[in-house]
Amino acid sequence: MVVSFINGTTTHGVGELVELLYENATHIKFSTTDPTAGKLLFRDGVSPVTIKHAKPVLMTWAVLLTTSALCSESTKMTSLETSLQLTARPAKLNPKQATLPSVSWEKICSFNYQAMETIVTVNAPVMWHLICSYSNPSYKSSQGAIDTILGLTFTCSECSTLFPLCRGVYLFAVKAHKSLFCVESCIGCSVSFQTVYTALQTMAAARQAELQAATHLGSGCHFVIVGDNVQVFLKQRDHWIGRESQMIKGFAGTAVEMEDFNPQSFDIDELIRRQLLLEQKQLSVEGIIADVNVTHLNDVMALHVLKALLDFVPLNQINPTRHSKVFPLATNSADEISVQGMKDAAMDFIQKQLNITEENLGKCVIIFSGNGKTFDQLLKLKKYLIMHEGNLKSLRCVVPMPELWHTLWMDLSRIVRGHWGKGYLDDLSALSRLAQLAECPTPADLKKSSFS
Repeated sequence: MVVSFINGTTTHGVGELVELLYENATHIKFSTTDPTAGKLLFRDGVSPVTIKHAKPVLMTWAVLLTTSALCSESTKMTSLETSLQLTARPAKLNPKQATLPSVSWEKICSFNYQAMETIVTVNAPVMWHLICSYSNPSYKSSQGAIDTILGLTFTCSECSTLFPLCRGVYLFAVKAHKSLFCVESCIGCSVSFQTVYTALQTMAAARQAELQAATHLGSGCHFVIVGDNVQVFLKQRDHWIGRESQMIKGFAGTAVEMEDFNPQSFDIDELIRRQLLLEQKQLSVEGIIADVNVTHLNDVMALHVLKALLDFVPLNQINPTRHSKVFPLATNSADEISVQGMKDAAMDFIQKQLNITEENLGKCVIIFSGNGKTFDQLLKLKKYLIMHEGNLKSLRCVVPMPELWHTLWMDLSRIVRGHWGKGYLDDLSALSRLAQLAECPTPADLKKSSFS
């Protein structure tokens, strides 16, 4: 009979009994000889066996049972199966945490609250219910509850750093003050500034090693280096003697892996052979027009127009799931305004970061693109280094190219400068007249127009 009552095969179950006990206990007063009588239904450190009245007994028993469940959930949340544990340093530099996965950009970029909510609800349902009920009585999904539980998990185990590390990287990206890292790390919402800096160094070293492995001779990978100058004005807040505001200059870039290309197109010997033919001297407007198959171009344009009118989908649509593999390069302190600075920037990217030498370069061509100034400085640099030996020292292997966005921007500026028609507001062929009719403001700088 007792077994049937416990496993729920009888008419009335344990749940009904517990509810009846607690409901009736609320209407019965404490006895005058009960030492546990009082307003507090739960007292920390008191066993339910020592309590006489049923109401505090049931309350204390339920709280202790919930505490036991929370301890079990805490163990689950701090285990490796939840994928919340990361180490900011590589395993070889951190033997104590050698079993933990190292931080990577893939893990940082894949962070999202939907996945965190799934981890919490699966591994800590009791804690999830309690926190949501405490903060939101309607018990709906709450981002604040997820933050609280993940913060508590970080306080339980300093290795469960996925959430606080992602938050620390965000704070670093928005240039938060160092004092904010101290406060956030103390309350379990973030890691310290030094941990974030170490994690960024670890991820940069891992991506650089991956990039250098991909640039080895015979790997079959080719990259386009895209660079541009960067500058930040460092304003001194404390006016001490010898300190003054200054402009910090540098050169930043990325290496973009090329796809769907013909490897024979990167043969430097073939490039030099064609350059020696000096066929560019024969280039003319008539030759360019003759190379364009106008009839075929008109047919393709007509098909594209018809397709757009039918379903707004181009004929040769780019795969929407296609994602270029981009490797950020470390920013250096070179100044591209001078030719020597451009050389320092190019050699830092090619030799130090891509680890390309005369030996592993082979007969490959390196495409280096940028804005108009970068393109012009690279052409000057190649001209000055033409007498050097080796394809790398002379930069014969580098093919400068202007970026498409810069070319379009310059073309847009050319159109605006030539057709704005300042002072001819009555001329319908002028862009200024059309802008007035459309109630569009006049660009602040007609020489460098904005796409917006």
